[in-house]
Amino acid sequence: MNKCLGCIYSVSLFIGIFSFTYLYFYVSTKLNLRHRPSFKTPGKNPSLLSVFNAGKHIKEIDIPSYEMDLKLMKAVEKLIRRDRIDLKPVNLEKFRYMVRPNGPCDFHSASSNFSRVLVLVKSAPDHYRLRQWLRLLMNETVGQMAGNLRMFFLLGYSKEMNIDINAESKKYGDIIQKNFIDTYRNLTYKTQMAFEWATTDCASVDFVLFQDDDFFANIKNVFEFLSVQLKPEELFTGFLVEKGSSVVRDRTSKWFVSDISFSNEVFPAYFPGGSYIASYKIVERLSYAFPYVKFIPVDDVYVGLVASKLGLAMKASHLFYFSDCDNWHSCLTCKAFT
Repeated sequence: MNKCLGCIYSVSLFIGIFSFTYLYFYVSTKLNLRHRPSFKTPGKNPSLLSVFNAGKHIKEIDIPSYEMDLKLMKAVEKLIRRDRIDLKPVNLEKFRYMVRPNGPCDFHSASSNFSRVLVLVKSAPDHYRLRQWLRLLMNETVGQMAGNLRMFFLLGYSKEMNIDINAESKKYGDIIQKNFIDTYRNLTYKTQMAFEWATTDCASVDFVLFQDDDFFANIKNVFEFLSVQLKPEELFTGFLVEKGSSVVRDRTSKWFVSDISFSNEVFPAYFPGGSYIASYKIVERLSYAFPYVKFIPVDDVYVGLVASKLGLAMKASHLFYFSDCDNWHSCLTCKAFT
């Protein structure tokens, strides 16, 4: 009888969340608010991943030794120890914070039964409704892991939207923004900001989940997945594009990279945006290395490039869905909007 009541409660909770979300979008559309994206409903009966399945869909990619930069690797180790180094940065700090969270990124109420997870969401200034959707779904699904999770949104500057962004920040306290113009070609600055903020303002975290605002994370599965890692400090996983994809030299493409910025004709392995997870140890190393590896305007490739120079093992996982959320119960993250 108790099991039956538990099932009824779980189904009712899911239906309630979905109904509220649907009603929110329906009313917003009728009021002629921003364009409503197409949402694919997550599959029913979400459940935690089993220990067996959590490790089944991961494989490690070997980074060729010729791509490693031993001088950079040694410099990063020194920087972590707060020692001085001889390397000169090639990316000078250009931007300042305009908006930061109201309070500290602390985990005072965290349970020792779960890892401490930071979720950093790349969002566009005019994607207010997507941020609202993520706030709602996160609050309703995090459950007993609430004290072990923090979520923040990453934005650049928008002249048209900044008054609204400031008001949103004051209300929710979860916006991180620097004064670079929020464009696709500036996503590397946004990604660098994410790694920087995580290491300077949220250093007590165990793992960082990076995602776009059109992705949804199955938080229960994420925590279960993290709990079975044999080497958690080495975790760096997502949907992986293995080394060998061609560099785009067409100047009309938004993925254009000049041979001055990147002389190779093929990219290193990389996680193609969307979503990926890294341990704090990995995030810290990448963050310290960024100033010493020349930026390229394709942010996900840039992270893969720096990872290859540091010899970090990138792990491919099929638990990150880029197509839809039809099998939401069996994934870590999925693309919810198309």
